[in-house]
Amino acid sequence: MKNTNPISKLLVSIALLLSFIGFTTTASAGPQNRGYDKMERHQKGEPRMNMKRVMRELSKVDLTDEQRTEIKALIKNGMEANQPKRQQIRTLHMQMQTLRKAETLDEQAVRDISTQIAGIKSDLLVAQHKNRQAINALLTDEQRQKLKEMKAKRKEKGRKNKEQN
Repeated sequence: MKNTNPISKLLVSIALLLSFIGFTTTASAGPQNRGYDKMERHQKGEPRMNMKRVMRELSKVDLTDEQRTEIKALIKNGMEANQPKRQQIRTLHMQMQTLRKAETLDEQAVRDISTQIAGIKSDLLVAQHKNRQAINALLTDEQRQKLKEMKAKRKEKGRKNKEQN
């Protein structure tokens, strides 16, 4: 004899629906999406070392309000100053893609664009180091020491994770 009770059919339907929703949510919320988000931000030209990340790290060393304000200004000014260079790199990468799709290889053009990209990246790296030095100069000796210890802990934790995998 079949169970034709409408309430039991409703309960079974709800249970199936909830299990399906739970499964699809779990499947899409995995760590595989994290890389895509980073890639998407990178393609939009957002820098990897952003203000939030720097401030989160520095917040653990008890910054004064004055230090916090000056560091935010340094980071913001650095990002704004380097934006045209990052845009240049994006444009050069697009030119390189066009060369890759061409029927014949224009070796000299590839070399020229590669050299331009390398020069701009070098300039960006120098600017980044100057900015970090300026931020470091704003910190007290105790704050620098605490950052150094935090970095050593992160490095050790990374080594342990690498050994486990």
